[in-house]
Amino acid sequence: LNMADCDAALARKLRKHTLISGALIFLVSCFWGLLGDLAPNYKAFTGAHHQWAHAGEVLFALAFAYPYMRLSRQKMAVYFWSLQIAMWTNGAAYAVAALSNDHWLGTFGHPDRDPTVRAWTHWSWLSFLLVPVLCGPACFVAFALLLVGLARGDGSSIEVVEAAKAK
Repeated sequence: LNMADCDAALARKLRKHTLISGALIFLVSCFWGLLGDLAPNYKAFTGAHHQWAHAGEVLFALAFAYPYMRLSRQKMAVYFWSLQIAMWTNGAAYAVAALSNDHWLGTFGHPDRDPTVRAWTHWSWLSFLLVPVLCGPACFVAFALLLVGLARGDGSSIEVVEAAKAK
């Protein structure tokens, strides 16, 4: 284990904060589910609910990958923040679309709802840009670093490696 690599304490800290983020995003999904009648765009409303619920599942699952990843402390921080941005912004884009009654989600190529055909509001731009500008690249960075970190590891957790070195 290289001294520049993430240590067990940092892995535990990031795992804890990822689990907390997963719990928070699940709570957002639950509270969001209670607001259904308030959303003018119900399709986007249910999309936000499901996106946030699945993002919580992803955060819970990936929280347990930290000890098996071999990345520098800086790359581990980039991984953590990219993962957070990716998981929160996708549901947020659907939420903006739901509350603003915007229909850009899933409408490309549909003649009367294609966002390239009709005028966009500032809410359209906000919800649209959350996905390709923030969520997409952040998701790519997070999952690329996850693959690199896991590939560099030997399958043993950082805690096991550090305990063996201490003996």
